[in-house]
Amino acid sequence: MKRLFSNTGHLKRTRHLPRKRLPVAFFVLGTVLVLLSACASREIPLGLMIDLSARSSSIGVSARNGAMLAVSEINKDGGIRGKKLVLHIKDDRGLSEEAVRVDKELLAEGVVMGIGHMLSGAGVAGAKVFDAAGVPMLSPVVSSDELSEKDDWFFRILPAASKQGALLAADALLQIMDTERPKTAAILMESTNGAYTGAVGKGFTETFLASGGSIISTLHYASVASFNADVVAKELLKTPATIYLLLAPGLDAGLLTQKIRLHQPDALIYTGM
Repeated sequence: MKRLFSNTGHLKRTRHLPRKRLPVAFFVLGTVLVLLSACASREIPLGLMIDLSARSSSIGVSARNGAMLAVSEINKDGGIRGKKLVLHIKDDRGLSEEAVRVDKELLAEGVVMGIGHMLSGAGVAGAKVFDAAGVPMLSPVVSSDELSEKDDWFFRILPAASKQGALLAADALLQIMDTERPKTAAILMESTNGAYTGAVGKGFTETFLASGGSIISTLHYASVASFNADVVAKELLKTPATIYLLLAPGLDAGLLTQKIRLHQPDALIYTGM
């Protein structure tokens, strides 16, 4: 990964950290677009690779809407040095194999930069495609440790996933400091996006254990159409914990949070993905 900024950022959880790196994101994107405006074409074709149809599609739909709005406003103001932005949108369904397929399609269509993917598993696969073509890929959310410390064409905005996990553990420990609540945590990891959930879980576990905490359970599940929140929550609550880390898509995490709250209203719940 080419490093243009420091590894700090925000995390998605029940308590929000400030979004300190959004200005950096716009700086990186703006710099790349200005450089690309030197191309001979009268347009600047950009690829947008996102999940629009699977269970994690809520973040993809938001990204699509935001990107379309941004492109519309930029073009309304004259584009980039007089050149219009053209957005090529592809649905990767949040899958690694689909990411490879749509990225190859975008490159064949002549995009000069890819924006995406929205899940780390898809991002790891897609980054290899763009790197092989020598075309920059910028992701607003992909944070897999597998993409760290590499000299390639992938640019990230969030810190590495393991660092996110460490920060979540540190905050969780801070919340129960000077209380008599046990230092116990249960972790739930969605398996199809293991490039992200595994690294966050590892970072959380290492930090939590180093501070005297105990991980009483680590469960894995797949976010599929047959997902049953009642079954997963029942398994998760077999041994109640003080802290729950739900590394799951927003829809799943929301349903599970409701189930946990019914049994433990004072539980500390953190989410990611």
